[in-house]
Parts: sequence; C-alpha cells; structure tokens
Amino acid sequence: MKISFCIPTLNRPGYLINTISSICSNKYYSSQFEICIYNNFSDLDYIEVEEEISRLSDEFNIKYKKGVTRVEIDQSMFEAINPAIGEYLFLIGDDDFLTDDGIKDIFDLINETDFDLAIFNALRVNDSTTEETELIGIFDKTYSNFDNALLELKEYCTYGNLLIKKEFIKEDDFKYLFGTSHAYGCFWLSFFSEYEEGKIPKIIVPKKSVVCLRYVEKSYDIMEVTFRHSDLEHKLFFNVIGEKSKKLLSKFESKLYNKIASVKFLVYLGIAKNDLSRIRKINVEFYKQNRFKILFSRFLVKLILVFKKPIKKLLEIRWIHDLV
Repeated sequence: MKISFCIPTLNRPGYLINTISSICSNKYYSSQFEICIYNNFSDLDYIEVEEEISRLSDEFNIKYKKGVTRVEIDQSMFEAINPAIGEYLFLIGDDDFLTDDGIKDIFDLINETDFDLAIFNALRVNDSTTEETELIGIFDKTYSNFDNALLELKEYCTYGNLLIKKEFIKEDDFKYLFGTSHAYGCFWLSFFSEYEEGKIPKIIVPKKSVVCLRYVEKSYDIMEVTFRHSDLEHKLFFNVIGEKSKKLLSKFESKLYNKIASVKFLVYLGIAKNDLSRIRKINVEFYKQNRFKILFSRFLVKLILVFKKPIKKLLEIRWIHDLV
C-alpha cells in the first residue's frame, strides 16, 4: 500500500462525505491507497457516511471505526493513523478535501520525487465564497538545510496538508505528545534525532496545491492550543532532544512568540470570535508580558466589528503599523 489517508472526524458527516469523494475521484489509483477514518463518538448521525463507505468499498480500501466514548483530539488523530499500513501517511481533516487532480498529483509526486515530508501549500477556502488563499506562499522548494525547513515551515504543519513517510510517525513519540493538540507532529522528534547525527531529512514544499483547507468552526479550542498547548509541546521536545536541536527549537520558539504576541495576530483571533480576555487565565506569564497589546487588540476588535471601513485607515497610521 502506497498511501494511507488518515481522517479523524467529529460531527461533520456532510463535510466528510465530500472529503471521501475527493480522495476516491480517480479509480486508477484505487489499489494503491487506503482511507482510515476514526469517528470520535460523534453526536450527529453518520448513516449517510456509512452508506457511502459501503457503496465505495467494492473498489476502494476504506477502514472505518467509531469510538465508544469521546477522546481528546490527539488520541482521535492517533486512532485514525494507528491502523494505517501505507508507506506514506496523508493527514487530512474531515472538513478538508483534495483538488480535482489532487490524487493524481500526489502519486506523481511520490513516483517522481524522493522525500520524507511534503508540506503542501494548501488552499484555504470558505463555504460562502469561491475565494482561495494560499497557506504558505512557498512553492516547489526542496530544503537542503534542516534549520531553514523547521524555522520556515513548522508553524504551517496543520493536520490537513502533510504527507509523511510512516516510518517517522512512531507510536511512543505520538503518545508522548498527547495533550499538546500537536501529537501528530511527533515526526519532528525523529527529524531532530537525525539532525543530531548530522543527517538531513528530505523536506519539500511541492509545486502544486493538492488540498483545500476549509474555514469552518473547529472542534478544538484555538486559544488553548495557541497559548497553552504550544508551550507544552515545546517543553516536551526540550526534555528529549539534543543540544543542537534545542538551540534550533529556541529560535523557532522566539519566532512563534513574536507572531502570537503581535497586535495583528491578536486582532485576527478577536475578529474570529475568540475572547482575548481568556489569555489571562490560559497563560498568565504571556498576559503579563503583553498586557498592553492584548488590551489594545481588544479595543481594535470592537472598533472593527462596528466600523469595518474606517478601521482600515486606522491601521495604516504609522505608529499603529509599527506596533503591529
């Protein structure tokens, strides 16, 4: 088996059918991939999904399991990945879908390119519009330097745009990162080990965007993930990686901190209906260090929601631009 598409799902049967259909759009490759789906004890009825799986099962390899109780997001992702037997794992969300030629482009990439990890410049799509925006803005790049790969790409490694060799997803590493909401990124631990030995993991950003990531309400708490879980993930990394890796990860931490502490990012969270006042309870130290920015961002969010057009000019004022 060449590829396993791993999909954890929770209360999105309609979107999931679309995800499955996009993967099964080309029968030519049907014997070379499988789909592994874990239903995290959803409240919504999945009868249509199960009927669609039954209909497709004569031609496609689809594994479907429904949990008997609700588990945390990391364990749900693990349950989707655990039964996979493909040489490569494509981690895709239940609200995402492949482009029209996505399945062909993925197999062309595997057959023509030697890589350990491909991070796709996925397209972000919205249900209400046909507008598509690029996730990374980097195309057709092969990294010969692990430092650059981690610093440029780690923040874009979402569960939806990753194609990784299964050998780098180790069960113990995955479970070690439970509670971080990023346990699927356990492959970085394998890469750090190679980095310490002077080896360079083969990391690429392919030329083509094969997957669309949908703007919908998420089943996880983005505030917890951003201001608590990322810290925990990095602390766990620091406990087990070598000294050279620690220096590199510290550089990434600094870059990430500057991003999430920016007014631009905080305003983005606020406009997306996240309560910025929660930061005080989630991460007291971060709140103390960035109290003024957080309060100012809350003020801007209120203005934006009331005066969308005037605020655009406000953000163009030099001192505000510099602050952002």
